[in-house]
Amino acid sequence: MPDHRWCLFFLLSVVGLATVAWVQILKKDGQRARAAESYELAGDYHEMSGKGESSVRKCKEQRALILSEDEDQLELAAEIFQEVAEQCMGKNITKFHAKGWFQKCVLCHLAMGDAVGANEAAENAAMQDPRFPQGREGAFVLKIVDLCKERSDLAEFQKTLSNYNAITALDNWEADILIKIKRKYFPEGDAALADDLAGDVDDAGEGEEAGDDDLL
Repeated sequence: MPDHRWCLFFLLSVVGLATVAWVQILKKDGQRARAAESYELAGDYHEMSGKGESSVRKCKEQRALILSEDEDQLELAAEIFQEVAEQCMGKNITKFHAKGWFQKCVLCHLAMGDAVGANEAAENAAMQDPRFPQGREGAFVLKIVDLCKERSDLAEFQKTLSNYNAITALDNWEADILIKIKRKYFPEGDAALADDLAGDVDDAGEGEEAGDDDLL
């Protein structure tokens, strides 16, 4: 007699994989909102199937990356990035990846114009991972938070990005979110800033490649 529970779990797993495949079609077709919803659904299927935390987490990661492209969804994206980072901290094998998701959470808050929320997110990251402030990702984002709170030193803001990019190339997602942050806190710099990062952005990130005229 077949184990009906096993059959159900197998079916849920297959549906989850099929949903992820459907997401790729939606993304290519430019239907970002539907793609984000489908990633949430795929994550639910994977979770119900008992497929494993890794598959569920990857769906959350991709959903947050898509949501963060919409200014109205930045707060939700920040929440998901923080959730993913905290889940990564729960296992030794994934702890190393937490810093990147904590960084994205902080950047989303800044892109909303919420420097207070960004500072709180950075403090939470440091509490969860005491090594975060000393790492490249943590030191970089903490510096950006301080500059955005001051709103006074555009040249230092540009220098901080250039120095970071020289060692760790910004991907498209990072470049796009940093453009949004610059426009929130240093709008006067759009016409005057030289594009020191043009041509240096890593093409591996999510979303369309950032335009040269907008890069810091």
